[in-house]
Amino acid sequence: ILINDTPFRIGGGKTSVSKSAFQQATDSAMMMRKGVPFIPGSTLKGFMRSLTESMIKARGGKVVYPYDDKVDNGKTGEESKKPDDVVSQLFGSQSNASAVEVMDAMPVDSPTVHTRTMVTIDRVFNGQYPSNLFSLDMVDVGNKFKFTAILWGIQLSEDCKGNDEKGQIIGQVIETMKSGFQIGGRKSAGLGLMRLTEVKCTKFGLSDLEV
Repeated sequence: ILINDTPFRIGGGKTSVSKSAFQQATDSAMMMRKGVPFIPGSTLKGFMRSLTESMIKARGGKVVYPYDDKVDNGKTGEESKKPDDVVSQLFGSQSNASAVEVMDAMPVDSPTVHTRTMVTIDRVFNGQYPSNLFSLDMVDVGNKFKFTAILWGIQLSEDCKGNDEKGQIIGQVIETMKSGFQIGGRKSAGLGLMRLTEVKCTKFGLSDLEV
């Protein structure tokens, strides 16, 4: 379960660049499905990938840009084009299927939303920019969203501790999400602080499948 500790918004941006656009609530708080706010799985997976890249770089490891077609992995032939870094193996690339699938996080209950009126700051005079008053819709603090991810070929225990390199990395990502992370817009203003709670991992194998 994801719980937001600060208001947050994941919108599609303004529909116009005119001055009148700043006087309208043109930025929706969330992507909507049948009028209900939710957190796109792509947003959550993007955060998880970025965090993993930062962790690998901090260790001095290799990170390959997912659309880089000039990969030097020391191999020849078709295999030479496939990134072999752990980030690509976990989250995919042009030639690697992703081992991590993240579902859209749907609300547990009906989310509450509020509208906040804001101003635009003039970067030159450090004051309010005239006629640029605007409103943003935001999801209130304390709403709950169900988080679900499918991890292919990644070894995790029931308490989500890793049993191999990939599992350990995903386990660290989960621990970070439990401590708190930010998604959505206006993170520099303190929005989008989330926590992952009630975490449980369930292992499935061939013996669980009905043929």
